Amino acid sequence: TKIPQAPTQKSRRRISSVWLIPILAIALGLWLVWNHYQSQGPLVTITFETTEGVAAGKTKVQCRSVSVGTVTSVALSGDLQGVVTTIRMDKDTQRLLREDTQFWIVRPRVGGAGISGLGTIVSGNYIELDPGLSEKAASRFTGLERPPVTPLSVPGLRISLLSDEASSLGAGSPISYKGITVGRIEDRAFQTDSNQVQFDAFIENDYRDFVVTNTRFWNVTGVDLNVSADGFRLRTGSLGSLVAGGVEFGLPEGEQAAQPVNDGTVFRLHEDADGPEEVTINPTLTYMLLFE
Repeated sequence: TKIPQAPTQKSRRRISSVWLIPILAIALGLWLVWNHYQSQGPLVTITFETTEGVAAGKTKVQCRSVSVGTVTSVALSGDLQGVVTTIRMDKDTQRLLREDTQFWIVRPRVGGAGISGLGTIVSGNYIELDPGLSEKAASRFTGLERPPVTPLSVPGLRISLLSDEASSLGAGSPISYKGITVGRIEDRAFQTDSNQVQFDAFIENDYRDFVVTNTRFWNVTGVDLNVSADGFRLRTGSLGSLVAGGVEFGLPEGEQAAQPVNDGTVFRLHEDADGPEEVTINPTLTYMLLFE
């Protein structure tokens, strides 16, 4: 006869409590890594001609005096023609990075627009960000070598003026209407195709409706002395226009205001307010009169 055997019990493997601490440490580490990347903002690259005073890990990116990012690396470009600056933006700053967003390095500057950036003598240079207006996002930008006189985010009218000579007009020169400064020259460039100087001008939003299709712009740089049969006439601009040049505009005498203009409209910049007007040649008939 067979002796019945007692039922065998399967041994259960239990996880030793010794492994709980390493498992919790790994889980905590993974959560910290995930949380770190979740809290980071986008990474952008900006190419400057030079990055004086910019240091990786120290230089901040600011938008209207609010820190929005930090420079992570600075390196020469592949063609050695510029400096590629990599910036780690803060979280929730993607809306600032539009296709027309502008970047420039804030440092002490002295120019026709005045003195700026004196605060960086104490705090150090930083990169300023001006949010763009485009709906298209971007992550690569070309930095400005000098700050714009008027950021794109400031509402107003942006037009161009054409002149045969630059005179003393430059970035920051004031634009006046009836003696009140209502805008400024932002930039100037020589047009090789037309052999003329083009000035980019900005008119403040409150005065943009005064610029119409028949508006006349003229240079008020220096002192205008006119001697005629009516006597002497001396005309000067504001103190700012005497130093940095200036432009004034208005309607020709006897004309009514036409339609307001849009951004990008081009005007002729005349030498003075009383410059020669365009002469319209009308067809004529010749008559001969005989008298005794």
